[in-house]
Amino acid sequence: MFPEAFVLPYQERYILSFPLSGHLFLVNAALVNALRQPVPEISERVFSVDLDLPIKTEGCGHAASLTPEELGDFAPTSVVIFVTNGCNLNCKYCFATPQYRRPQFIDPRFARAGMELAARNAARKGAPFGIHFSGGEPLLNPSFTARLTEYAYQTAARHHVPLHLGLTTNGNIDAQTARFTQRRFDYVSFSVDGPPDVQDSMRPTAHGDGGFARLDRALGVLMSEAKPRVEIRSTFTAAIVDKMADNVEYFYRRWGVSRFCFVPLRETTRSRKSGLGAPSSEALFQAFIEADARADALGVTLYYSAHRHGPVAGSPHFCAISRDYFGLTQDGFVTACSQFPRQHPSRNPLKFYLYGKFDEETGRIVIDEDKRRMLHQLHLANKQYCLDCFARWSCKGDCPARLFGYPEGGKPDFLEMYREFPSPYCPLNQMLAYYYALKRLGLPFISGGFQPGSTAPRHRITTVELPHLGEDPKVFCADGPEE
Repeated sequence: MFPEAFVLPYQERYILSFPLSGHLFLVNAALVNALRQPVPEISERVFSVDLDLPIKTEGCGHAASLTPEELGDFAPTSVVIFVTNGCNLNCKYCFATPQYRRPQFIDPRFARAGMELAARNAARKGAPFGIHFSGGEPLLNPSFTARLTEYAYQTAARHHVPLHLGLTTNGNIDAQTARFTQRRFDYVSFSVDGPPDVQDSMRPTAHGDGGFARLDRALGVLMSEAKPRVEIRSTFTAAIVDKMADNVEYFYRRWGVSRFCFVPLRETTRSRKSGLGAPSSEALFQAFIEADARADALGVTLYYSAHRHGPVAGSPHFCAISRDYFGLTQDGFVTACSQFPRQHPSRNPLKFYLYGKFDEETGRIVIDEDKRRMLHQLHLANKQYCLDCFARWSCKGDCPARLFGYPEGGKPDFLEMYREFPSPYCPLNQMLAYYYALKRLGLPFISGGFQPGSTAPRHRITTVELPHLGEDPKVFCADGPEE
């Protein structure tokens, strides 16, 4: 009857969650027990007659939401262009192995072919045409990126489609490049880890000095106008995770930035050599809820990629990896993941994400349909480990790259790993889902009142055991029973 109904304990009551519809209720044990009875009349009476709630039995789950789209023709309307593997920073935890002395830049013919393909599809579908430049550092050679940018505008005009142009940068750019960025881009994500002492320690330049002054100037230029929309993305290690709330306030008061994405360090060989460790789920959660309170006070937006705020639409996809993410790497490949924008001779498993290449002789992009079909299986409907977890519709199984890490030989194949292996941050994802459920209901979070992974929160309402207290079924608002 209720394919996606979960119960979570809260003091002497329970939170009843319908993630596919986005409904949350604070209820007593008697109501939960009533829902456990396989009698349709009880469900109908509880939900539509006695309590007059804005939900009916058939509205609790939507079959279409549980099923991913069929694998159709390859027809992306947006493209991510990894301009170069070169970078002017030497971040202590970078997973991308940037090149400083001999950077490689994408073949302009490959970039233009990708733009043309996405623009044609956008025109045919009546959709916006999206381009995002990434790297390495995509502004390492500003004149090269400027030429790609002008071609993007020309392509959009030729196909009569609106262009949404985005950029991810470390901000270590001069004033002229900052002004070019401000004029030509709609959205810019800056990678910033904190105030000058933190930023220059975690993200030194390739020459070993600090680059905060150039970043500061670049952000000042971009925030002086309404365009572009600016976001700051920060990586937190165990040593600085307690600075998260202070970062929100610092970034807002210094530059006026109002949107932040905070993520935990993903440990790599480089980060371990630098003595940097990932924060625990518990430390991240405590830091995040403090930062969330600070963000609320300032009226700004803070988010974490593995938690979706508010009602969840029911899409089974964490990201576009299972929906034809169209990334063009500087060495001529099509990648399904921004975390893996290149080949690597010693890490063959990374080739899992590469599902196409540029044919230099014909100037065409060739897609490996077998590989593409495999990538389309990386969605929540195939994530067996998450089947009975109440948080699965907010974390969507978490980032596949975070799940896989850098697997070596001898481990299970990729699809088996995806189906059966948990995310290292499952406890964090569950705690955040619980925290935001309480926040939506206007209820205070009580430390120690919820243990991630425990029987009650993890399982569907049809399997949880609750005491029969002899009460009438009741739904409560934050201040007491509903009338």
